[in-house]
Amino acid sequence: YNDPAEEAAALMTMRSMKVAGVILTAVASQANLGLLLRLEQEMRIVYMDSYVHEDCNYVMNDNRQSMAMLTRYLLGRGHRPAYLGAPPVAHPSPEERLAGYLEAMAEAGMAPHIVPASTQPSWDFEAYAFRHVLDWLASGAWKRAGVTALACGTDRLAIGAMSACRRFGLAPGQDLAIVGHDDLPISAYLYPPLTTFRQDVAAIGVAAMECLQAQLDGTGAAPYRKRFTGGLVPRESA
Repeated sequence: YNDPAEEAAALMTMRSMKVAGVILTAVASQANLGLLLRLEQEMRIVYMDSYVHEDCNYVMNDNRQSMAMLTRYLLGRGHRPAYLGAPPVAHPSPEERLAGYLEAMAEAGMAPHIVPASTQPSWDFEAYAFRHVLDWLASGAWKRAGVTALACGTDRLAIGAMSACRRFGLAPGQDLAIVGHDDLPISAYLYPPLTTFRQDVAAIGVAAMECLQAQLDGTGAAPYRKRFTGGLVPRESA
């Protein structure tokens, strides 16, 4: 629940259990930085998808590459895409995905267009996207900028964005192309089915275990840092 106090309590419980290692998707907060730095000296920790400092062991999706791929896909289909990022509940994936979008837009010589959104942390991604995309559509900013597509930082954001389009009277995939990221199981069964990016979840999971095993074996002295690519999943939404 993005609660540093709950995270700290869970970590201390694991410490008391003398676990061999911890795979942690860290809360996006500096509140536990000191605790984590101390625990890294006592137990093996590998961060998955989210960390609070860069000098650590981590495994994750190559977020910049994947969002750049989605943006280039939209550009290649003749669209001018805007971007909706996730609330700040993880680090560094939201920043990296935004960077991928900006990189692809710069390559195409197009000015980026970011959907204005709150910087307050929230895990209610669908409601967050619905609210902000509906406000954005109502403002008319998308029409003035010539936007024809929306790249969303996650599939859950795309679900909210598609609902906002319908509320506004637009047909997702027809009046506004929409793509997500993560390929959640439900994404293939939305209407229209969602174009998205599928992370190599299995490879990321295996790498996390390899990192812990290397530390257990005493062969993991150097920082273990791996980013994985996945693949585009084209469907009817874009």
